[in-house]
Amino acid sequence: CVLPECVIDGELHVLLTRRSAAMTSFPNVWVAPGGHVDPGETLEEAACRELREETGLAAEGSSLTPLALWESGFPSRLEIGPLTRQHAVVYFTARLEKKTQLRLCPDEVSGAAWLSANVVRAVLATLADKQPPVGQYHHEDANGNVGPRDLGFLCNANYAVGEERISTGTMFVLRTWLATLA
Repeated sequence: CVLPECVIDGELHVLLTRRSAAMTSFPNVWVAPGGHVDPGETLEEAACRELREETGLAAEGSSLTPLALWESGFPSRLEIGPLTRQHAVVYFTARLEKKTQLRLCPDEVSGAAWLSANVVRAVLATLADKQPPVGQYHHEDANGNVGPRDLGFLCNANYAVGEERISTGTMFVLRTWLATLA
């Protein structure tokens, strides 16, 4: 997975994408762009390919910086059902020179959000406190609609399968990313 970074209006932001509701694993969940490694690909090549396929953004392998490793299982809770998938997720950051128009792949991605470090801090604090956050972020959807959106849905700590939320692995990597900024 790649956590794209970009300075927008003088402030560092990261990009998250919302998985399509049609995805069989983690539908409607907010994650860093990413996916599987094809045979013969390096982790860096796979990360760049997935970023390009899902968002239309280009990052060079040499611009990737390793950030974290996360082990993921699906379903994410035993009350949903027995574990059917398990994999390791390698996260990279990629600093983009400028914010460019996203070209979201609607089969895989239904929305995208550029979040500033301050918004990430607020969302993570809200999830810990289970209180609704105050504020908005810049949202883009797969149909090209762009505009502000309230933060509340990002902080869904008590969710059912298919409800919009930030994945546990993404919360982990966002905390790790914030620690690199200190």
